[in-house]
Amino acid sequence: MLSISAPAFGIKLGGTITSSEDKSPVVEANILVEELDLNARADLEGRYQIEIDKAGKYRLQITHVSFETKVLDIELGERDTVINVTLSSRTYIYDEVVVTGTRTPYLLKDVPVTTEVIRTDDAIKTGASTVDQALKSAVGINVDNNFSGSGASLRGLDPTRVLILIDGEKMVGRVRGAIDLAQISLANVEKIEVVKGVGSTLYGSDAIGGVVNIITRKPQAQLRLNSAGEYGTFNSYMQNLELESKRGNWGLQMGARFDRTDGFDLDKTTPHTNGMERIKRFNLDGKVTRRLSKAFDLTVNGNFFRERKDWIESEYIDPITFTFDDQENNFRYSAGSKIAFQPNPRTLVDVNVYGTYYDHLWEKFTASGALSDKSRTEDYLGEASVNATHSYKDGHVVTMGGDFVAQSLKSEEIEGGTQEVSSGDVYMQYEWKPVENLTMLPGIRLEEHSTFGEHVNASINVMYNPHPRFRIRGFHGGGFRAPSIKELYFRFDHSAAGYIVIGGGEDLNPEKSRNSSLSLEYSYEGIGLHRITYFYNDINDMIEFNLTGFSPTYWRGIYKYQNVFKAYTRGIEWQSELKINHHVDFSVSYTWLTAKNRETGHWLLNRPEHALKLLSSIHFDEVGLVVTAWGSWYSGKLWVPLGEQNDFETDVWAPTRRDINLSVSKRVWDNLEVFARGENLTDDVEIEFGYWPGRTFHAGLRWNSM
Repeated sequence: MLSISAPAFGIKLGGTITSSEDKSPVVEANILVEELDLNARADLEGRYQIEIDKAGKYRLQITHVSFETKVLDIELGERDTVINVTLSSRTYIYDEVVVTGTRTPYLLKDVPVTTEVIRTDDAIKTGASTVDQALKSAVGINVDNNFSGSGASLRGLDPTRVLILIDGEKMVGRVRGAIDLAQISLANVEKIEVVKGVGSTLYGSDAIGGVVNIITRKPQAQLRLNSAGEYGTFNSYMQNLELESKRGNWGLQMGARFDRTDGFDLDKTTPHTNGMERIKRFNLDGKVTRRLSKAFDLTVNGNFFRERKDWIESEYIDPITFTFDDQENNFRYSAGSKIAFQPNPRTLVDVNVYGTYYDHLWEKFTASGALSDKSRTEDYLGEASVNATHSYKDGHVVTMGGDFVAQSLKSEEIEGGTQEVSSGDVYMQYEWKPVENLTMLPGIRLEEHSTFGEHVNASINVMYNPHPRFRIRGFHGGGFRAPSIKELYFRFDHSAAGYIVIGGGEDLNPEKSRNSSLSLEYSYEGIGLHRITYFYNDINDMIEFNLTGFSPTYWRGIYKYQNVFKAYTRGIEWQSELKINHHVDFSVSYTWLTAKNRETGHWLLNRPEHALKLLSSIHFDEVGLVVTAWGSWYSGKLWVPLGEQNDFETDVWAPTRRDINLSVSKRVWDNLEVFARGENLTDDVEIEFGYWPGRTFHAGLRWNSM
């Protein structure tokens, strides 16, 4: 405890905030007295002053976007007081605590599993307000828009093979196999952790391509209220609210977001929509925490989501073109509870119960308003899990646990109307250091699936750090993906359009893969890092729907989900992230990818061979201005039109794609910020290949209570 003195009334607490590197003033640093919700900002010389009514014990929190947060416990006496504070430059997310790669808390620099972290505070600099927008600048991640929405591909494996989690809990609501990441608001999201490569040992079936874990904030501040609103091109509007409160053993976190857009049609010569639908979305989420005792913590959370999409579809039946009004309504409800038990500093046990429901309805109306076609699916998932970690005195760490998952899908397009699957598993991983600076992390998982029986996955991670700044990470492991309920039992009879899609049933086998990677990393502690990674993924029995024949009724084709081919992806990722000084951040990444059918040698769809991404932020602290520029370039890729059914045989290559973007934010008062951004400034548009929208502009206000 730091003890100081101050007068009984009108106590003046002040001082100077400086950088520990060059002793320069930290302009615009925020100083908060947590108990009183009083705050001040450092001036151009780094000086601050706060008046406090009475003496007592207080906690000061000093924050700045370019520096590490510092917390001081102080006790004011009977005199004015000066407290000078030095802040360390914010490390390039290197001292971030991550959990996804091992299900155990680790500092990012020490975790044996290569993990990418996207901080929400950094993503907001680019104007991101949803998860898909936040991931677009991340290395090795390709975010594409299609009929499934905005899905994330990792190292050449498409969104159907990437597991999406929120606080470690599985999301449902896959449309055409993918979770639409544009549905997930960044309100109350602290960061996003990404583990690329097989994650099946810890997370099971859907993690054959990797894991994206969206981590929400824990209540910390006594009271915090944030709000942001923006308006832009296509009559787009967004408004979000965040509330946080911590009182004694109770904590509360609430977030709400509404957004809408008129969408766009880039080709008015056709009767149908060539572009994005008209969309309305609403998100509401909440979290309550309670410290039950020194050893027990309880967390209860819930989420509600609603979405409406409208667009125009056309169909040509010689010699007439028919138009239809398409509507899509999506609802998601989820709730869960977690008890964390820590009987001693070396042992932690988490027990979770979670449930979620997703309702998807698509309807197609004629010009006269008559219902022409519809599709509805209701997706239910319930999960119970336990995870325990124990650290031994010699540095060995054991993590073990188990999960039980029950999922059902209800739809007129599912055989029998409703189908259910369930699975149970146990897993274990063991960390030890056989020699100094060498960490071994083997793991094994035994899973029992209601449809496919037992399956065993094993993996091993290795990390060697011969120097404090140099690390070598390696991984080898097996992956497993059981066919989804749709792939097993789907029956989409679209005879009006001349085709039908049928599930594979008992003829389907699970997908299996072997994945390896080797990563070399050099870090400048607190400044940045360079990392180069080689990866290879070999996949057997990949499941796609395959053309099996024709009939007079299904003149466009009869399609069936089958294990159609074997494939591999391999490549190299390079990234550099540098904090040049506490005013300038810079990052660049490059990915070279080969993704081919192992039997024919043909490229897999929608996988560009080369991808280059750049991002830089400049902070002008003296005037409260932040300028962020970012962009990307993708080489050509094998492509088919979005509406094609047989989507893995084509000789059409989409051209290269680039985008350049700029965002500017300016603090106008202590708690109020104005921002504007322009995206795709070069107006790079290719309607045929879905490269859209064109140049767009948005502007808005952001208010923070602290």
